[in-house]
Amino acid sequence: MYTKIIYVVVLFTLYHCQSDKNSNQMDSQFEIKGTITHNQGFEKVYLSYIAADEIILIDSSQIKDQIFHLKGPIHFPKKAYIQFYQQGNSFPFILSGEKIEIQLNAQDLNASTIHNSPINKEWNTLKQKSVEIYGDVDYLFPLLQKARILNDYQTLTQINSKIDSIENLNRQYLLQYINQHLNNPLSVLILNDLYHTSQKDSLQILQTSKKMSPELKKALDFEIK
Repeated sequence: MYTKIIYVVVLFTLYHCQSDKNSNQMDSQFEIKGTITHNQGFEKVYLSYIAADEIILIDSSQIKDQIFHLKGPIHFPKKAYIQFYQQGNSFPFILSGEKIEIQLNAQDLNASTIHNSPINKEWNTLKQKSVEIYGDVDYLFPLLQKARILNDYQTLTQINSKIDSIENLNRQYLLQYINQHLNNPLSVLILNDLYHTSQKDSLQILQTSKKMSPELKKALDFEIK
């Protein structure tokens, strides 16, 4: 469940008072200065993203004195991943037209940190809010497993209903956020994830996408009917 939450929430905005920067995220340049801690013999890092279930390599860098450097053009913010192997464990973050610093913890990528990136700072804040919404799911899962073992259909139905309610609360939270930030490019990333993971709200998602500017609509990975 938490995997799904993190995947859905991976996309959030900042720029409450930075509307001018939104347009600058288009056709821009990213630059990452990174350091490695607890290195275990790794000599290279890879930067990639996923499109249509395919891993697309953006850039790579040799690690020298525990330092690496990644740089390149970017048309639109996207979820990206840094890893030591092209198909190994990865550190997810939002890649945009920023100059940022990343400290990669080679022993535990989840403990890695990003600096000088407002977009990722806000993403982490909102991701935590979504995790809080899903807080009761941890409590419900053991009850769900017990009900399955006992073949208790009534209890299973009640628990699944509660989980559905929590998932719906999180979707509505995300959609409300998008509607309050229609001019923010990261709202498009949220919509893309919601469209592919929340078919129950596909009509609402499509209606929300129609409110966006023509330029932002270009970043949607689904068709607006």
